[in-house]
Amino acid sequence: MLKEIVEFFAPQELDEAYELLLKYSPEVAVVGGGLDLTWRERKGVKYLISLHKLPLKFVKRGEGFLEIGAMTTIRGLVEYLSPDDEFPDFLRPALKSVGTPLLRGVITVGGSLARAYPWGDLPPIFLALESKIELFDGEAMVLPLEDFYQGDFRETLRKAILTKIILPLNSKKFTSYRRFNRTEVDIPLFNQITSLEIVEGRVKRARIFIGARPGFPYEEFELEEFLEGKALEEDLILQASELVKKIAKVESDFRLSRDYRRHLSAVFLEENLREIKGKYDRQFQT
Repeated sequence: MLKEIVEFFAPQELDEAYELLLKYSPEVAVVGGGLDLTWRERKGVKYLISLHKLPLKFVKRGEGFLEIGAMTTIRGLVEYLSPDDEFPDFLRPALKSVGTPLLRGVITVGGSLARAYPWGDLPPIFLALESKIELFDGEAMVLPLEDFYQGDFRETLRKAILTKIILPLNSKKFTSYRRFNRTEVDIPLFNQITSLEIVEGRVKRARIFIGARPGFPYEEFELEEFLEGKALEEDLILQASELVKKIAKVESDFRLSRDYRRHLSAVFLEENLREIKGKYDRQFQT
């Protein structure tokens, strides 16, 4: 996989890493966790820039947000998050469902978002949470993750380095995530995340993404519009479940059929909405 590599760099300054990226592009690859390089052939790559000596491995809680360094591993983020956190309460168990303990100790948050494979767990999760990312292209630039993905993000990363992820914390937002896979440690064959901002019992804002559909995570805009402004009651949950079964933008591949993915989209949405309703009721109802 790495037979063409002629030089490996481990810069200690972000500016140095950026200069190397520009100097050796397009024959260079940035190494986060490095897992991607060990199993996917990267033709034409002769130079590697490792980020492991840069100060990009951290998790910091600010006023209303969480900052996650791009080199933070999934396991590192799990260890930082407390089981008692009210928000994001779903994130710790969701991350613990990714891969194996060994893989979670290698996969970096930044690397997962930068590669954004269609079956990945992290892209739909961080999209639904309305995260932002910081890129360094000579100077720091912050932009919403969804804006990053709407462009040719892999081309963007030929001339920029992803340095951190900014996760907003909203006590009025309730989130639930589900994935379907063959075994506990397998990649998801389908996943869905539902995140609702609920004010006085009504859905003020909804963000619902499906992934491994197969294809890049897709936002269910029609379903979000259907939920917004309504009280999250049992009738609404059942109606939303029937709706998503009809409109879910999924297809067949060698792993799952289109019909089964549509069935899963309805089942997962119903379970996610019921879980969110339970969280809201426990927090606000007496």
